Amino acid sequence: METNYQEALEKGWAAPVAKDTFTFGEDGKPHFVASKCTHCGTAVFPAVLRCPNCFKADMTHTPLATGGELKSFTVVRQGSPDWKGDVPYIIAQVTTDDGVKILTQLLGCAPEQAEIGMRVETDVRPLFNDAEDRQVLGPVFIPA
Repeated sequence: METNYQEALEKGWAAPVAKDTFTFGEDGKPHFVASKCTHCGTAVFPAVLRCPNCFKADMTHTPLATGGELKSFTVVRQGSPDWKGDVPYIIAQVTTDDGVKILTQLLGCAPEQAEIGMRVETDVRPLFNDAEDRQVLGPVFIPA
């Protein structure tokens, strides 16, 4: 059975890792939310208060495309002493279809299946449980 994370968030069973990190579109897919500079047009994820390109504080929130391309990745084979997740895991640099670069985790494929140039899509997955034992959801990519 597939978990409905949108419903879990709405009912308070889960919490986002950070406010305004993602939203769910009409298609039910998670859309990551970037900051877009109204002065120079630069888009950045995660959201920031000031543009890293022109340093203006004229930022608006904008949902990103749900698709992207794997540009680079590394496989982490040993977690830190307090790491509770699975190993190995993949840390990836993805460029979304609207040109925003995101450093994220790639889930849903074994390290030997990851390939530069492969198509990926947005998803949200549990990262850890908070003090209230709710799942804390964060943005990740999965193979398209």
